[in-house]
Amino acid sequence: MTDIGALNQEPASEATAINSAGQVIGQSGSFAFIYQNGSIANIGSLGGFETVARAINGPGEVVGLTQDMYSDQIPFVFKDGTVRSLRDLIGTSTALLTDATGINDAGQIVCTGFSDTFHFYLLTPANPPTPPAPSPTPTVMPPSAASIAGKKKLSTAGTKYTVKGKAEGDVTSVTYRVGSKGPYKKAIGTTSWRFTAKLKPGKNIITVIVHGPGGDSAPAKITVSMAL
Repeated sequence: MTDIGALNQEPASEATAINSAGQVIGQSGSFAFIYQNGSIANIGSLGGFETVARAINGPGEVVGLTQDMYSDQIPFVFKDGTVRSLRDLIGTSTALLTDATGINDAGQIVCTGFSDTFHFYLLTPANPPTPPAPSPTPTVMPPSAASIAGKKKLSTAGTKYTVKGKAEGDVTSVTYRVGSKGPYKKAIGTTSWRFTAKLKPGKNIITVIVHGPGGDSAPAKITVSMAL
């Protein structure tokens, strides 16, 4: 859990939205902020003293409402570190935009405005932003069967036997069981693993299972005969 902090000497902050890149927007006193890479920054205004950030898209563009130097409320878009008036960007229009409430990854902005009556408007940019590239999906290699070092059938006079081996692919854990009953126990290591099994007199069939992240598994067996 990360403390975003606050701007300047403000006692508190409030986060209101987050995008797929982990950028956060919100309010700190009368100011709107954007938080990214562990740093909080003031979005700014059009010359006034108050800005409200409403929404942020994947490329990091922010929309909301701000004040100009005459304290008029102006809907804005924040792009490339600059606050710009949406009224100026649309040019001559019979509608007076009053607020900007949403923006998608194509740069389309939802606004409220007033013409003869109250309306909602969709603004579509002439040069839409480039959406962030999706994170590559990691390739998961199913684990191969455990490769047990040494002979697969052997005899010993001891009551314990250490089994070692290797496994290839994406391995999350290696488990083993002596005999056909009882729970499996966890070996030490993954792609290079080992464990010490307790033996019973006679033939001991030891099953080793290699587990992968997707639920895949691959077994191997070794038989250790304990001398009577």
